[in-house]
Amino acid sequence: MKPMSGCALIGAARALSGIRDAVVLQHSVVGCHWGSLAAGMLQQPDNFRQASTVIYEENVIRGGMELIPQGLTNIVQLYPEVNAIFVVSGCIPNMIGDDVESAIAAWQEENPGHRVLHIPAPGYAGHEGDGIERALLALLPLMEENTQAWHRKKTYSGGAAVDSYGNMVAKPAMGAGEHADLTNRTCGGKETEDVPKINLLGLTASDPYSINDVKYLRQIFAGKLEIVCALQQCAIEEIARMGQADLNIVFGRGVKLAERMQKQFGMPYICCDYPYGIQGMLTFLAQLENKLSADFSDIKMQLGNRADSLVKNSAMYLTTLYQLPTALVGDSAHLSGMQRFLQDELGMETVIALDTDTEDQNRLERELRQSEAVLLLGSSYQAELADRLTLPMVRYVYPVVDEVCLTEQPMIGAEGTAYLLQQIVNAAMRVRYKTEGVFGGLRVTDCGYNQEELHCDVQREPQCRDKGEDE
Repeated sequence: MKPMSGCALIGAARALSGIRDAVVLQHSVVGCHWGSLAAGMLQQPDNFRQASTVIYEENVIRGGMELIPQGLTNIVQLYPEVNAIFVVSGCIPNMIGDDVESAIAAWQEENPGHRVLHIPAPGYAGHEGDGIERALLALLPLMEENTQAWHRKKTYSGGAAVDSYGNMVAKPAMGAGEHADLTNRTCGGKETEDVPKINLLGLTASDPYSINDVKYLRQIFAGKLEIVCALQQCAIEEIARMGQADLNIVFGRGVKLAERMQKQFGMPYICCDYPYGIQGMLTFLAQLENKLSADFSDIKMQLGNRADSLVKNSAMYLTTLYQLPTALVGDSAHLSGMQRFLQDELGMETVIALDTDTEDQNRLERELRQSEAVLLLGSSYQAELADRLTLPMVRYVYPVVDEVCLTEQPMIGAEGTAYLLQQIVNAAMRVRYKTEGVFGGLRVTDCGYNQEELHCDVQREPQCRDKGEDE
């Protein structure tokens, strides 16, 4: 088996790497550190905070607990303003029995005022998605105290609640079909219009374009909806406020955290496809309107107008994509959204669709060789295979280590749809001529022989000669 994703430790490090005022300390060997560093740093080279205790062979025998206080001390010296340190322990310390919790507690006694959380994430505990789920659950204590204090400020009178400003608001828990109606609150005697609040779960800072996508969402949500916390780009203060949101939006991963928050804070959640394409974004906005008191009619009209313009400008290319056999691989946060976009909006045929967390590269190669796919969408992990099979490729999911994005280009919304379509069309135009599969009859002469084979026996079949050649 050749996995298409990393282990639980890589996933945990990825999930935490977008917290701007925190540092990830991996208690493991240096190879684990390099594995997550190589891909993650490309997406945020200006603020990627990760370190390693670097376990050596002697620590395997004697234990590596003394490395933990050394690593924590080095981190607070390098980043004195850090608000949290996440210690992610890998395979070796969990196998040899390092008591990471007690080592952290002892260091905190000598260094009070520093928040340190431990996430056990040995590689054998699961795949990358499992590690992301573990890390997200570890954030719960950061929001519990803040949220409980926030709820304690409320007193209930009859069927309504009164917040700390003395204003009547809806109860925090919403049932099926209920909406969050949070308008016309007053703050400090000044009347303001409050908006519903959401959290975004399931994405990481190392997901290509995810930071740009959040910027786009904040732009179109302005004045309509507030993103309290988007875990791919946030701060500890925003995590602490997550329990004050009205709804959790889950993209593939983060269901376990959403379930715990629903149980503890009464906060509902919905699972959504990643909103690739115009229709994908329209569906996403409709889901938000259905759950919250938000109106995106102007944004939906703008998307419709942009869709008309995009179709007009790209009609000639769109026809070439219709029923184009395509192979697709991706993680649970992105796979279903991309498959829907390719099939429903572009009319392409996805002959292969594999989840990177549960499938392996060997199966992908077998299915590719047996299929008629002429295009592959995936990550840099599939680049070598695409080269061997002469398949053009579009990279859209983690890890992408052979391309960079130096702009604020999103992958969602109207601009993102145009960019994604451009990437797919350009890749399709680079398809090399093949003599098998759907290309088998494209270059056949009037004698029924493929032009690639004309050189083999022209004398035996003189009618195969070029028309300008004397017989």
